[in-house]
Amino acid sequence: MNQPTTTTPARGHPSAGVQFYVVLVGALRSLREWASEDDGLDDSPAKMIWIAVAIVIAIAAGAFAISVFNSASSNVPDPVPPAP
Repeated sequence: MNQPTTTTPARGHPSAGVQFYVVLVGALRSLREWASEDDGLDDSPAKMIWIAVAIVIAIAAGAFAISVFNSASSNVPDPVPPAP
């Protein structure tokens, strides 16, 4: 008996982290392609502004990640050795 096979993944949709990564990689690729265009001198200041904005966003994201890590690590209690 021939039964139809399905092409749906066995584990469902990818997690939100994977979806975010895929979207982020796509955005970075399109930004790289856009920045590599050579339209002349008129477009250069706008590209520099976008690059500066991207750097500021990256620094803000890094600072946020560091603050979340530091707050999470400060809430973890010190380990207590077992009583002899």
